[in-house]
Amino acid sequence: MNSITYNVLERLKEAGGEVDLYQVCEGLGISKRILSYNLEKLNYLFERESLPAIAIENGTLKLTGADEADYLRMRRMICDSYVLSRGERKALILYQCALINRFSNIDLLARWLDVSRSTLITEMTELKGDLAKPGVSLKSVKNGYKLVGDEVQIRYVLMTAYYDQIAAIPGEVRQRYIEEDLDVRNDITGILEQSVWESEKMTGGNYSSDAIREIVRYCNLIYLRNRQNGVAESGQGLETLPEYRAADFMIKGFRQNGIEIQGRETGYLALVLLSTRLNEREAGKPEKEIQDILDDLVEAFEQVGLISFDRSKELYRMLAIHVRAMYYRVRYRIKIHNPFTYQIVENYYGIFSITRKVADQLEEKYGLRFSVEEVAYLSIYIGGFLKAENQDTDLKKKKILLLCGSGLGTSYLLKQQIIGLLGDSYRYVIKDLRSFKEEDLAEYAMVLSTVETGIRSANLMKVDSLMTTGQKERLLNWKLEEIRGDETNPMSRIINIIERYTTIQDTENLLRDLRQHVKQDDGILHLKDVIRRDYIRIADREMELEEGIWFSCEPLIREGVIRAHYISAIMSMIEQYGLYFEYVPGMLLAHANAPEDVNGLGISLAVFPHPLKYDGKEIRYIFTLATPDNKVHAAALDELFKIMVGERMKSIDPGRAGLQDYYQLLKCIK
Repeated sequence: MNSITYNVLERLKEAGGEVDLYQVCEGLGISKRILSYNLEKLNYLFERESLPAIAIENGTLKLTGADEADYLRMRRMICDSYVLSRGERKALILYQCALINRFSNIDLLARWLDVSRSTLITEMTELKGDLAKPGVSLKSVKNGYKLVGDEVQIRYVLMTAYYDQIAAIPGEVRQRYIEEDLDVRNDITGILEQSVWESEKMTGGNYSSDAIREIVRYCNLIYLRNRQNGVAESGQGLETLPEYRAADFMIKGFRQNGIEIQGRETGYLALVLLSTRLNEREAGKPEKEIQDILDDLVEAFEQVGLISFDRSKELYRMLAIHVRAMYYRVRYRIKIHNPFTYQIVENYYGIFSITRKVADQLEEKYGLRFSVEEVAYLSIYIGGFLKAENQDTDLKKKKILLLCGSGLGTSYLLKQQIIGLLGDSYRYVIKDLRSFKEEDLAEYAMVLSTVETGIRSANLMKVDSLMTTGQKERLLNWKLEEIRGDETNPMSRIINIIERYTTIQDTENLLRDLRQHVKQDDGILHLKDVIRRDYIRIADREMELEEGIWFSCEPLIREGVIRAHYISAIMSMIEQYGLYFEYVPGMLLAHANAPEDVNGLGISLAVFPHPLKYDGKEIRYIFTLATPDNKVHAAALDELFKIMVGERMKSIDPGRAGLQDYYQLLKCIK
């Protein structure tokens, strides 16, 4: 058994025995084939013990007939037969060598991990190669092994090993390999947490629930590395910041409780606090370089992504808070954990691609390196802007409250899912759990919380940050009941008629189609509204890139959507940024921030059976986007991205397809 089988069982238990197959694959970052292989092993184990099997039915994983005692037996069986993966073994070796160093030779390490000597030598060699990239080395010393290199890099490597590998190992299994103090001892957790809470008011920030746990883990890491004589003397020049004073306060508090952390760590701990994800922060202008990055970030998004930012709005202020923390994480190598990276890339590929392009520009200018995790988090914030531009602030609308424990980025991720299910007929409010009281329930039509509130109410629902199929169904059923009880809602009578003659099988798509039918989304332009059949062209000869851009723009020029000078603006952007709009390999989304050359909203498509060649790349499709104000195109652009990365687009052969194939493809959006 392994972390895959363990996590599948945990997800089934949390969801009441039924989860979406594809959500499980996305969440674990595995293919359906790998999942099926592991399920076969798991079911064989269950069958031997006369336990219910896990079935795959219509894209759903189901475990029927299992009670609490069965789940406990299943969990115990998985843990008893758990086999560490290669990555988990290397992470455990790293932890032991860096934090306790109790194995003096290869043979003892091999016996500890229950592998052969040759296997361990191979994995130690791989580990040394992995560590060489961040400039860290694993050295053999008199009494065992030790990590050598910059202390900040060593800590980044250790936190990465923990979040990427060790944290996924079941707790019962992890305890066999890691001494309690390496995994944050229970007796010091309370002391560390208390000091963190007390320091919060000194920083002017409001930590998210998950951030508290991350700070505690970092404090424990500092304590353990100090015991191995590892000290990070970082953060010079931070002495005037409130986070530095808070770090000094925390270290003194630790000492009073018998937890010895060196005073030279004050700057590093201040960097950890500066890097923390916040729900809120007192108003104040960011440090100069951070303000410069924020300004460049916003300008690049407005140029490359055609996204407008109203700098006076709340979302811009929250983006500034995120960018400040992101800067310190990236500049000083402070590791955070983003459990939703894979799902963000999969489900929000369009905005993620734009964000990756912008991050590349910032890396070059400021000498920073943005990880996939950081880009994914930033893309969710940008997605919050994109969605917010298309939502009004009608105070008459009912409100839905979102309570999250992982910071605002996760809140926006949840918000986008809810909007996709319920539409824009509600006002969506985001709060931290600490600012929520039970009497607040009466103010909201529904409260959705990703953290346990301890409150039971008909209008409060516990959900995951990435909602499961069952949670979506519960929310949609609540929506149906609300519609049935509201005679003023134009969808109420239609649904009553439908239910009189049939059973609703697909609530999500039914509600979406009805919203469009009764014009509840009136004013939002979709892809079908901005692309016409005569905007789609197929080239019959080879072309250079500039001629291809002309070819793609001509239908929009002909219809008066753009002026001819818009082409020059696109080429100028290419000269400045390169192929900034190749969000999907081989496909360009050509656009420019030139509102004076745009008369309306339109999207055209040019197909090149003989690919355009530029800068070592081959381009087969150019979508040209024209938008007058960087706002009205958001819904259409979101739909277009889904097509660009979809399986149907990939299955089309541009050398053989005709106009009708592309017309049907672009008109088939629900």
